[in-house]
Amino acid sequence: MTSGNRYCDPCNQRSSIKLARVWCTECQEALCKECEAYHQTFKVSRDHRLIPVVENDQFPTSLVKIKAFCERHALKRNEFYCTLHEEPMCAICVANEHKNCDAIVTIEKAAENAKFSPALADLEDRMYYVANLLGKLKQDRVLNIQVLDKQKTHMLLEIKRFRENITRHLDMLEKELNTEVIEMHQKHVDDLNLQVQELDNRIHAIRDYQQSSKKIKNQATNVHLLLAIRELEHLQLSQEEYLETISDRLSRVDINLEFNQNAVEIPTLAKPLGFIQTKISPCYVFTTTERVKHAPLYVKGILHETRTEIKHDFIVPRSDRNAAITGGAFFLRWKNVLADNNNKRLLIL
Repeated sequence: MTSGNRYCDPCNQRSSIKLARVWCTECQEALCKECEAYHQTFKVSRDHRLIPVVENDQFPTSLVKIKAFCERHALKRNEFYCTLHEEPMCAICVANEHKNCDAIVTIEKAAENAKFSPALADLEDRMYYVANLLGKLKQDRVLNIQVLDKQKTHMLLEIKRFRENITRHLDMLEKELNTEVIEMHQKHVDDLNLQVQELDNRIHAIRDYQQSSKKIKNQATNVHLLLAIRELEHLQLSQEEYLETISDRLSRVDINLEFNQNAVEIPTLAKPLGFIQTKISPCYVFTTTERVKHAPLYVKGILHETRTEIKHDFIVPRSDRNAAITGGAFFLRWKNVLADNNNKRLLIL
């Protein structure tokens, strides 16, 4: 978050400057020693969770942009949560923008099981999967560099042996070809090193998210954790989208040597001495993310000899006509989509 000294927010409002020592995760304010004592005295705030400001500053900025107050209505605290739209809101938003939503609960109710929610467990699994996959991609790049090094060494030795069988006249051609080999090798190695660095940065970012997730899970309140999950989800999605597009940019690189046949037969007249070729092939690491595994499965036809049991009850939002569910998509995660034919609507549950 911020660097340097943190000053007491209530004192700043009174035009007084005092160093803060704790951070209230409920009020989202920094408190000095005196304000901390008052904070723990008042009935409305005595049960709030206070942590040292040093610990709060260790959380990445992108993960602590918690919407404690409503973005639409200044100074209005987000006291409710719409489970349909998955966003916090104030009482005014409930009455206006979400007046037709039947899935409004208090934010404390929504955050009751945040640390044990399927969303957090799924997010942690996906972070581990992406970090592991990025590590494999990095290792593949490193191995490709090692292979290129061996190929370069082998070709330079072949060129040297070949030169020893021809006249001094070909010394200049040998030098030109060696230069081409080295330059092409360096070009590809530089490109691969850039890819290795890019993947390494992604790996460090994922690990930072994992560490931040653990800290928030162990230290933050349920409300803080619930809202931080959404920020983690955005960061995780950017990593997954990166993986889904990176395969088009990662290619296997090899360089091969082919001697000019004229140079073999008539060394004094052959130019160039040989040709350096690059072979591009698909990367050995499969970069499909976990999100692909969550795609819906469509089943056609009639299933015979099946046994069913109720796994979960859904509350269908009211409408003018009785709901007629005629189909849907059932995902491996926590969302299901049902088609209500009577009311011409999609229900996201």
